Amino acid sequence: MHRANAQIMASICLKVNSKLGGLSSVLPEGTLPLVHDAPTIILGADVANPRLESSSHPPVSVVTASLDRYSSKYAARLAVQDGPNDFSHLPHMFWELFREYYKHSRCKPQHVVYFRSGVASSRLHDVVQAEMRALRKAFRMLEANYEPLVTFIMVNENHHVRLFVPEGSVRNSQDRSGNPVPGTIVDKGALVDPQRFDFFLVGHSSIQGTSVPTQYTLLVDENKLGPDKIEKLTYRLCYSYARCTRSVHGENSPAVAILSRHARVLVDGLAAVR
Repeated sequence: MHRANAQIMASICLKVNSKLGGLSSVLPEGTLPLVHDAPTIILGADVANPRLESSSHPPVSVVTASLDRYSSKYAARLAVQDGPNDFSHLPHMFWELFREYYKHSRCKPQHVVYFRSGVASSRLHDVVQAEMRALRKAFRMLEANYEPLVTFIMVNENHHVRLFVPEGSVRNSQDRSGNPVPGTIVDKGALVDPQRFDFFLVGHSSIQGTSVPTQYTLLVDENKLGPDKIEKLTYRLCYSYARCTRSVHGENSPAVAILSRHARVLVDGLAAVR
């Protein structure tokens, strides 16, 4: 190691501690709406689609789930799909992750908050319907009358929206790069959908360049959280990533994104070997 400074060593220790199942930090009690009030599982999901040069390779489903009441420990499952509309693996993946939650917390989740990434707007309705059915099936696989309440939130990072701090704004409204400070939320005006609740969140401070906010769209809210609690929960989950000492750009999106890339490389590599 050529640069064994304190920052690099601390980063390595965080990653090692996470892999060993340890907790480096937790959010203060009462700061996570719903999660700190009752047993709640945070799910994150994405589909790693094949690159253009390997378009014959199958998509890979990635699902992560929190395992404790601090939403700091996560488990994950991967599955190769038969096609872009294949949801047959999801119920079993959800079932396994709910069992992992019970094994760690010794209780069943009463609430589910599901962050789903990487869905084109043209497929929103079909995906929501199919994945809600998959969740319901997983609930029945666990117990006949088990029906936790679900909040389903779509996550979109593939857009062209950029947020800027107006000239003359107070100094603490921007970070060192001139971007809006973490926690900045836009949920009104021309940027948002007038037909449903959505918002743009700046979850982290960019080291350089213009930061890209993440768009969140509420599609199902059986928990009746409402806009304020959803925004607070989403932003505060940006601080629960076990491998970082600062906020990241979105709830558990980094973990899902990393797993998606690893899954894509794995499947492409196996296809190349064959």
